[in-house]
Amino acid sequence: MLKEMRSLARETVVYGLSTVLGRLLNFLLTPLFTHLLSPSDNGVIATTYAYVAFLTVVFGLGLDTAYLRLGRKEGKADPRAFSTAFWAVAGASVFFAALITAAAEGLAPFVDAPASVLRCAAWILALDAVASLPFAELRGAQRASAYASIRLTGLALNLVLCWFFVARMGLGVTGVFLANLMASSLSLALLIPVLLRRVTGGPEAALLRPMLAFALPLIPAGLASIAVNVVDRPILGLYYDSAVVGVYSASYKLGILMMLVVTMFDQAWKPFFLQRAGQPGLDALMARVLTYFTAGAAWVFLAVALLAAPAVTAPLFAGRPLIHPLFWGGLSIVPIVTFGYLLAGLYYVMLAPLMIAGRTGGVAVATACGAAVNLLSLLLLVPRWGMLGAACATAAAYGAMALAVFVQGRRAHPVPYEWGRVAVVAAPR
Repeated sequence: MLKEMRSLARETVVYGLSTVLGRLLNFLLTPLFTHLLSPSDNGVIATTYAYVAFLTVVFGLGLDTAYLRLGRKEGKADPRAFSTAFWAVAGASVFFAALITAAAEGLAPFVDAPASVLRCAAWILALDAVASLPFAELRGAQRASAYASIRLTGLALNLVLCWFFVARMGLGVTGVFLANLMASSLSLALLIPVLLRRVTGGPEAALLRPMLAFALPLIPAGLASIAVNVVDRPILGLYYDSAVVGVYSASYKLGILMMLVVTMFDQAWKPFFLQRAGQPGLDALMARVLTYFTAGAAWVFLAVALLAAPAVTAPLFAGRPLIHPLFWGGLSIVPIVTFGYLLAGLYYVMLAPLMIAGRTGGVAVATACGAAVNLLSLLLLVPRWGMLGAACATAAAYGAMALAVFVQGRRAHPVPYEWGRVAVVAAPR
């Protein structure tokens, strides 16, 4: 078992490295924005990107996943299936983006964002949706280095352009989205060789129908999953001004250490247990993984809870703190956010029995439970507790998802989790 645990740890690092680098590059925008933009401007950015996250699911139609499932057979791509999925996504994305562009002036007061930002966001969504198919092809072809390099190049350009447009040109919030638009354009341009190899004709209805039948049911589950992660920003904005949302969003991102641990682990965990399905001793191994993950995550939680505030307020960067003092009012939520990510990690660990048993519908049930708990908790807690209530609501949602997969997993494929040992190792001394 020790050998298997070492293998999982090694795969966690390998699979998660590009994701971690990407998240770190994105995190660097947080101190940049807190020092160059007001809390209100940061609130506009956070709220707009929350809406972008929801619409990403709609723009892509779920066809990147459908292509991986139905368009690649025995490791080989079907150019007809790729072309069909690509043109469907491209057509839908351009149509949706054109609608938002035309309606930007009317939507701006409701979204509390400038019309110029909404127009940029619309075409960011379209470009990213079109790029999702060639990115899916790179994943399916196991070209991890090409996939990661293009992703990281786009993120790095976004970081540089954000600094240039905001710090040098003074474009404010519009500059942030203009930088993203240009970075998304570059990413799609770098994917042109993949498109030239795979787009060989027009869409075929006979191929599109089964892919849509597979993909469209994934959209509600995807929306529910996104809701757990980002709906707190728009709801917080309903009760408070955009400055509060900006402070909340900046502080929320300080839970990045636990988020990185959970993301890296999830990248490795799914292929790890799926490849070992049916092997003897897997149930005991899954139980031990939960124990070890909880122990490690508990220490990360303790470190963040104790050190996050001193680390971001100390004048360590040319006499300046990492986060501008205007945003320190949200630091109290960081331990709660970190604990929420810990619960998300438990959810990912306990997904394994459902996946092995083929009960993927249970994943949708768990996600729906999380979204419902999140929405109800936000409506109850945010009016009373503000930012603290929003953070508690998200943590409660992850807890509900973890509980839901545990209960369903016991029915589908019982695993002898070491709850007594978990309770002991989860309490660092």
